[in-house]
Amino acid sequence: MQSEKMIFLGGGNMTRAIISGLIKNHYPPKKIIVIDRNPEKCAFFTEHFGMTANSNLQDHLPEAGVIILAIKPQDAKTACPSIQAHCKTHSPLILSIMAGLTVNTLSEWLGEKLAIIRAMPNTPSAIQDGAAGLFANRHCTPAQKNQAESILRATGVISWVDTEPDLATITALSGSGSGYYFYFMEIMEAVAIKMGISADTAHLFAAQTAYGAAKLALESPESFAQLRGHVTSKGGSTAAAIASMQTNHLTNVLENAMIACRDRALELAKGS
Repeated sequence: MQSEKMIFLGGGNMTRAIISGLIKNHYPPKKIIVIDRNPEKCAFFTEHFGMTANSNLQDHLPEAGVIILAIKPQDAKTACPSIQAHCKTHSPLILSIMAGLTVNTLSEWLGEKLAIIRAMPNTPSAIQDGAAGLFANRHCTPAQKNQAESILRATGVISWVDTEPDLATITALSGSGSGYYFYFMEIMEAVAIKMGISADTAHLFAAQTAYGAAKLALESPESFAQLRGHVTSKGGSTAAAIASMQTNHLTNVLENAMIACRDRALELAKGS
């Protein structure tokens, strides 16, 4: 990855995840600047990564070739004017990891011909096992798209989507998807405890089974259905469990949940 200087606006969890991945991939800390009003957050980046982190945005803007918008979406409208002039004169790449704010909205606030890429990462990015969908506007060059890929690949796998509304589907699949799996593990843990297993064992085995199944799926050329078939002997215990899920319409439950998630993401985008 080209070691261009980048500024993160916002020092939250996703900024930590991305920077941690960048540092592990040998990106020079001196090329990364974090801007945040919270002195404790700034101290974390300075102490843990040896990089510049403070609230002095204007002091660092002239150096920035990439600006990562990692602030809360509700704070973006008031924050964008602080970088608008720099964007119009220097045309940096804008990489937004803010949910709900469309490319058109960001263009209105920052500049109509600016190269803007939206990314929808998820929480496992914190351990560099995330998944991020990306969408680029028509002003992005191939080099800028490659740059965004390199930044987000530091946190896991990435995939480009063809249209911006597809990011809402990515939200339903992976952006919010980790929450579904946590909920599933939460239920399995609770049921196992109810059946008499210790809380420690229930928690460990629910998490390890999810991890093992996901790792096996990623490393195997077989489909999810084929992998499930290896566990599901005819007339066996797994078959009984799957049959119960089918009888209780688990497919419909998950489909409706993902549709609700996607539709809400689209609603938030329309309101931006």
